[in-house]
Amino acid sequence: MTRIEEEQWIREWEKKRYNSKATIAIPPGETIKKFIGKTGISRKQLCYRLGLTDEKFDRLLEGKLKVTPDRAAQLGKIFKTSTFFWYKLQVFYDLDKKKNKDEKLKDNSKWQFISVLTVV
Repeated sequence: MTRIEEEQWIREWEKKRYNSKATIAIPPGETIKKFIGKTGISRKQLCYRLGLTDEKFDRLLEGKLKVTPDRAAQLGKIFKTSTFFWYKLQVFYDLDKKKNKDEKLKDNSKWQFISVLTVV
């Protein structure tokens, strides 16, 4: 994948994230699934090359296991992309999760404030 193709992928991915009213946190594992389908690499081969058990690989796909810089480099070699591409997906996912968490806290605090006002 060329740098231009990577940037197009990121732009499409960002559109998905911001199409709804709420920010959607998309784990890098969703992109890994798509790359598995495109390249035809087997799950077993990918687990072996990443040094992950099936359980850990499932956690990676679900977003419960992070794409570390080392893992991003491995994915880059396997899928012929840059390390930065995979790491950027992880950073976006982390930021979106944080934003969603902050928005939930903010919404909860609004309701707490309203309920305090109604009690007084």
